[in-house]
Amino acid sequence: MLNVDLSNINVIVLSHRHHDHTGGLPSLVNLLKGIPIVAHTDIIKPCYVESKGFLKFNAGLSPDTKKAIHEFELVLSRKPLELAPNVWFLGEIERYYDNSYAVKQFKTIQNGELIDDPMLDDTGLAVRLGDKALVIAGCSHSGISNIARSARKTTGVDDVIILGGLHLASANPEDAERVVKELLLNEGLIEAHVGHCTGLLGESKLVEKLKENMHKIYSGYKVVFEL
Repeated sequence: MLNVDLSNINVIVLSHRHHDHTGGLPSLVNLLKGIPIVAHTDIIKPCYVESKGFLKFNAGLSPDTKKAIHEFELVLSRKPLELAPNVWFLGEIERYYDNSYAVKQFKTIQNGELIDDPMLDDTGLAVRLGDKALVIAGCSHSGISNIARSARKTTGVDDVIILGGLHLASANPEDAERVVKELLLNEGLIEAHVGHCTGLLGESKLVEKLKENMHKIYSGYKVVFEL
């Protein structure tokens, strides 16, 4: 048990609309009803997973979450928002690097038509820690290199620490290698704390390059970052 007092929360930020990242909202309504939820404008858009030409299931907000989300104050933005001093919601992430490996098999409905889902709602947080930035990612469907790039531009620093899921579990070895190189050579990655959808391939590539500065996260994981 982390013994965190949830009643002290004054804002909720959603990384994207997939149910495994939003499904806890109904359990928070009674405690936190009315506080702001910050998210991208596409947060309620439908999202489906396709396999072998068939839609397997709805990966977006569950019916309970769709109902619960309206019990909060929705703050929907495509632009970065400074939530607190040196803490930013990154908004819609520019797709500077190829992120196709992270949006495979996802579909949405637009103008009554089933189309590939670019997952434009996928975003992250950036926290400026002196001369470096902590990048907090949920699932990195927009591409973790793109999220890191956005964080650097928003915070104005050169070096980044990444915490979260990098969605390299669905990448092939060539894409995983490319993404890690982008992070190290272009986006100032100095330390990583990863898990969830990062996958063994992504984790092994990061260990190879970062050595002791690569850390595996898990439920109840604690880490302290100093200025």
